[in-house]
Amino acid sequence: MPVEVCTPEVVKAPRRTSTLTGSSQQVQVGNGTSAASVSQKHARPRRSRRRRLLMGLLASALAIVVTCGAFELVLRIVTDRSDQRQIRFEFWKFMHKDVELGWIPLPNTRVEYARYGASFTTNSLGLRGREYPIARRPGIRRVVVLGDSMAWGHGVSEGRCFAEYLERSLPNTEVINLAVPGFNIRTELRYYQRLGAQFQPDIVVLALCQNDVIDFDRRPSPDGPNARSAADTAVPSASAAQNNAGILRPIKCFLVEHSYLYAACQQAVNGNKTLARTAVRLGLKEDLAGFEMLDDNLHAAIGEYPSTVRRAMEQLSDDILTADAFVGRHGARLLVALIPALQTVEPDELVRSIAYTHYEVDDFDIDKPYRLINEFTAEHHIPTVSPLASFRNEHRRGTALYLPGDLHLSSEGHRLFADALRPVLIALLNGAPAAPRESGRLGP
Repeated sequence: MPVEVCTPEVVKAPRRTSTLTGSSQQVQVGNGTSAASVSQKHARPRRSRRRRLLMGLLASALAIVVTCGAFELVLRIVTDRSDQRQIRFEFWKFMHKDVELGWIPLPNTRVEYARYGASFTTNSLGLRGREYPIARRPGIRRVVVLGDSMAWGHGVSEGRCFAEYLERSLPNTEVINLAVPGFNIRTELRYYQRLGAQFQPDIVVLALCQNDVIDFDRRPSPDGPNARSAADTAVPSASAAQNNAGILRPIKCFLVEHSYLYAACQQAVNGNKTLARTAVRLGLKEDLAGFEMLDDNLHAAIGEYPSTVRRAMEQLSDDILTADAFVGRHGARLLVALIPALQTVEPDELVRSIAYTHYEVDDFDIDKPYRLINEFTAEHHIPTVSPLASFRNEHRRGTALYLPGDLHLSSEGHRLFADALRPVLIALLNGAPAAPRESGRLGP
């Protein structure tokens, strides 16, 4: 039987060819294809994929830039920011430094609010409105108004402040507006002692806002007038402490100033708690704010008062009694008038105001400061007007009671406030009897 001899298959090794100089080598595989050719074939798809990826990224970036540019253009067309870059109104143009009071209005000056298309003039004493002689005229009754920028008529034109509405509707009555932007109850009383008492009024209206609840032991005296706006206090601005510090801060400030799109995005984030918290988690913004950055209008509306608010309410009670006693000694009656804060009238503004804070809506008793002041003044027989209910009803009817993007009353808000004051003023001017005074303090 023949024996088969198995001969091993001979595998040809790759041939190497080289030049005499050894400058190049070529390895051939069994099918005659060089290794370099194989490597080039694999490299081409990889380079092609990288090129496609790079081109895709460039196209996406270009699309984002074009889209943002389109939104920026649309916002510039439909949005009026002609006066919104200057958040704080430039009161120093219309006021001068006073050693005792800080800042008071210049006399015979035209005050203009380009943002709202409003203007008015001050008289020779620096008071808003027409001239009033110091000496009383026979048969003419007098009312003096004390307050801050809200009572002064920030952002509303000549004749549209509640003091001016009242004067037109009260027969044989002069209503003299001593309100000054940036004043608090203590500077208002000092200004009345200096100037207001000379008018010998029958009634002194003390117009209080929620931001008049001030802890004077902690809060330094303002270096200048400060009319607060919604953009300035309701949500943090580009210069607020919540924004990232360091190199990004000037970039953000520049973008807010010059980019409508960035400013709109920032406002949307700062005004929406979900977006704000998402931005914090992503590291785009610092942690949510606490009490120190809470809107001044909301300090007295916190459900549980911290020690600084309790102390501020005690100081306010003392100041009201001081004002009542001083006014009474000069033969006048004090009328406390509580101006409703924006967040107490418009629920959405409360949500927006606390969006970039740790607080929730349930942390606030929004009627609390009005309730406490009403109870306190009733206990001490001080007439008080608090038109919170009528403001809420009018808001539900769709009336704009506050300036757009601002915490101050609109002309409609001033008109409604005057309507609430009028019947009480008429009763007091017609000789409603004064009630005995007592002592005490505001308390939760």
